[in-house]
Amino acid sequence: MRRDAGPVRRVTVHVQPRASKNAVGETDAAGRLRVAVTAAPADGQANDAVIALLADHFRVPRSAILLERGKTARTKVFVLRGAHQRAGT
Repeated sequence: MRRDAGPVRRVTVHVQPRASKNAVGETDAAGRLRVAVTAAPADGQANDAVIALLADHFRVPRSAILLERGKTARTKVFVLRGAHQRAGT
């Protein structure tokens, strides 16, 4: 990622894999953004689905999102470049 790609934001996400639908929810009491994906947590499918949802939610390209921590955990930290705050998030 380029350093001049705009503001950098770290987002802690709690992922619910194998959900009934893909959705970005509200922030929980711990400050984690709740994300549900229909994908299974195998072969990085759920991580890819979360990146796609975050890209749409924050209106950035997928390439602007990097999984920093939590590759195999439900709680993950993503780095977003060029992300702007959306209302309610």
